[in-house]
Amino acid sequence: MYKIVFFVVCIIYCVSSVPISEPKASCIINLDSSQRPSPSPLFFRNVPGLPFAVPRWTNDVRALPVNADDSLVLLCSGSKFSNYDTDQVIATCVSGTKFSVNGEEVSFSSLSCDSTVRDVAVRTGGICEGGLLEAVVAFESNYGNLPNLESNQRVMITICHDSSIAGTFYEKHVLNGGGVLAKDKDSSRPSFREGDFYPQFTTMSVNTAYTQKQQEITVEDILGSSSLAGDYIRPEDNVFLSRGHLAPDADFCWYQGQDATYWFLNVAPQWQVFNGGNWVQIETEVRGYAIDRDRDVTVYTGTHQIAQLADENDADKDIHLYIDAAEPLLPVPRLFWKILHDEVENTAVAFVGINNPHLQAIPDDYIICNSVCDQISFVTWDITDILKGYTYCCTTQELKSAIPLVPELGNVGLLTG
Repeated sequence: MYKIVFFVVCIIYCVSSVPISEPKASCIINLDSSQRPSPSPLFFRNVPGLPFAVPRWTNDVRALPVNADDSLVLLCSGSKFSNYDTDQVIATCVSGTKFSVNGEEVSFSSLSCDSTVRDVAVRTGGICEGGLLEAVVAFESNYGNLPNLESNQRVMITICHDSSIAGTFYEKHVLNGGGVLAKDKDSSRPSFREGDFYPQFTTMSVNTAYTQKQQEITVEDILGSSSLAGDYIRPEDNVFLSRGHLAPDADFCWYQGQDATYWFLNVAPQWQVFNGGNWVQIETEVRGYAIDRDRDVTVYTGTHQIAQLADENDADKDIHLYIDAAEPLLPVPRLFWKILHDEVENTAVAFVGINNPHLQAIPDDYIICNSVCDQISFVTWDITDILKGYTYCCTTQELKSAIPLVPELGNVGLLTG
C-alpha cells in the first residue's frame, strides 16, 4: 500500500518538476503608430512566391501580425535601408516589436528606408497572346535576386499593351482578400506616369489628352461639330472620359501598391458616369467576394473594340483621345471586362460593361455572350442602366470565344458567389 502511494507521489512530483517550455510570443506591429518604420519598406512573407504580408484588424488596431520565428522580407525598392547598405533584409520575429536581422535584435521601427519606396513599369521582353507587348509594374531590388524568387523584381501588375494604338488590352493582378479590410488609406493620389511607352505623343502629353478641355477639342475634330462635342462632353453631369483604372488602387493593401496603379499603362478612357456607376459596383463586389472568403483571388481587367459617337449625319465615328499621329491613338473602349478567378474553388466569372452613356438602346453586337448574371448571387445592382453602364455576365469560356486574346483559364466552373 505504501509502495503504491510512494510511486504515485513520485510520478506526480517528477512530472510536475519537468520544465515546461512557454509558447513563444508572436510579433504585432501597430501600423498606425511609430512602431511602423518611416519611410516604410514593403513587407513580404519569406515563403516561395514572396506573397505580401497582409494587415489585419487586431483588437481594434490595424496591425501586421507575424508568428514567432517567422520571417519577413523587407524591401526598400528604389532606395535602401537607413541602417543597412542594401535594399533588402530578412527580419525574423522575436517577440512584440523585436525582430532579428543578421543575428542582431532590433526594433521593427528602425527598419526604415532612406526614401519613399518606388515602383517601376518595364517591358519584360515577353509577348502576350496576339503578339502584344508584355510589361509589368513591379518593385525592384538593386542588390540581386529577392529571396524565394528567381528575379530581382516583385511583380504587382502584369500588363498586355498594344503600342501601335497606345492602348492596354488587359492587366492581371492578385487581390489579397485577407488584408483589404485593414489596408492603408491615404486620400492623396500620385500623378499618372507615362514612362517610355508613348513615344508617338509628340504634340501633347498623354495627361493633356485626357483633360476635359482637350477631349472636347478632339471629339469636335473627329465629329466636325463643336455643338455635338459640347453635347457629348458634359463635365457638370459627370459625362466625360476619365482615366479608368484597370487594376484599381483599392485592390491593394499597402499604399506603395496603391500608388503603383498610377501608370497610364493601367488605365483606359472610361466615361466617368460609368466609372463611378456600375463599374465601381463590379470592383466593390469582386473585393467583397475575396474579403468574405479571406483569400487571394486573381483578377483580370481588359478592354475590347472602340466606342463610337454619331456625327451630324448620324454616321458612327470611332473615338480616340489622340489624333495627331499617323494613326489615331488612345482608343476609347467600347467594352470593359473583368474576370474574377477563384483558384481555390477552380471557378471564375466575367463581367462586361458597355462604355457609352450616349446610347439610346443596346445594339445586338454589343452583347458578346449569353448573360449568366441571374446565377451570380452578388449581382444586385441595376445592370440595365445604360447611363451608369449596361452590364452583363459571361462564363470565361464564352468570353474567350468572343475575345480570343482573353487569357486561357482552362476548365473552370462558373463562380456564382
